[in-house]
Amino acid sequence: MLNIPQLSAQSKQVLQLIKNHGVYNGRQLAAETGLAPEKLVEIIGELVRHDLVAVSGDFYTENGIGQAYFNIRPSNSDLAEMCLKS
Repeated sequence: MLNIPQLSAQSKQVLQLIKNHGVYNGRQLAAETGLAPEKLVEIIGELVRHDLVAVSGDFYTENGIGQAYFNIRPSNSDLAEMCLKS
């Protein structure tokens, strides 16, 4: 049985944006969601822990969120879709 992570509404919003755009820059995500960089780092961290999102670059540094890029982990695209529907 597949374990589908239960995500908050904000986490689903971020996941949906990344899914819709393919590869998304942290600066773009922050601008589109209106989330503070600290909150965005928290949400991206959650999505990474659930193996839903892959990260290019170091988004944990002070200015890193704007310099990092995110995409749905191809091997878990079906799981990401299930999370968005749950």
